[in-house]
Amino acid sequence: MTIWTIGWTVTRRVLIAIAATSAMMLASAQGHAQAVYPNPGAAADALVEAVATSDDQALARVLGRDYRSLVPDGVSQDDIYAFLGAAAQQRTLMAGAGNAVLLSVGVHGWTFPVPMVPTARGWHFDLAAGRREISRRAMGRNELAAIDVLFQLATAQQDYIARGAGQGYARKLVSARGTTDGLYWPAADGEPASPVGPAAWAMLPDTPVADAFYGYRFSIVPISASRYAMLAWPAQPRKSGVHMFVYLSSSRMLERVSDGRIPTASSLNALFDGVVGDWREIAL
Repeated sequence: MTIWTIGWTVTRRVLIAIAATSAMMLASAQGHAQAVYPNPGAAADALVEAVATSDDQALARVLGRDYRSLVPDGVSQDDIYAFLGAAAQQRTLMAGAGNAVLLSVGVHGWTFPVPMVPTARGWHFDLAAGRREISRRAMGRNELAAIDVLFQLATAQQDYIARGAGQGYARKLVSARGTTDGLYWPAADGEPASPVGPAAWAMLPDTPVADAFYGYRFSIVPISASRYAMLAWPAQPRKSGVHMFVYLSSSRMLERVSDGRIPTASSLNALFDGVVGDWREIAL
């Protein structure tokens, strides 16, 4: 991944493809009640068959008529083929939480996020539990992206220092107009690009929630002439992410559950001296 192009893997996009295929023809499927099956294997087979045939009515019966709540915008036919190819390679039923059963497909074991659960009548896909799992996975994806961005910002900071673009390290992400006091500045024609691209605008502490970079905001916290910390925190705690991350100029990464408050420079300085409190070190 790079700061400019952090994308989903095919396995992470499979759910979008499955749900969006069914959502495209939702109107004609509203009247179909969700089906129950004699066992989890039959439910899994029905899902794969409905996706393979692009049968909107069958998808409504398998997943329930409210499956539209699973669908982000956008769909790729390639992702549908990827899911079907993985399901053809290998299909495994795995124990989930409680009595739930999960469908795993492919040799890499991608797990369909909507579990199958038993009722008195049989087995069906639990859409509400699926929505919770999708939210959890989205937060996990955002957190991995935030960690990756901090590593890249650390590399950009070393580039900045090596260039001698300012006095020591960059104190901010975006430079003030006409200066190079941050990691990004618009380079003139023929000049080398800044260490970070214009995506830095979406990382700022005051970036609107809807525009936050993978659900996170970032900042550089100057501590001393030689010490600095780079922070990443969720724009919406427990919605776009759970943890706050800090990268120290001593090449250490730590995390803690975000409470929405930004640490002070003095509290971050204590991390350099081993006073970690509720922070947990991440192995690099």
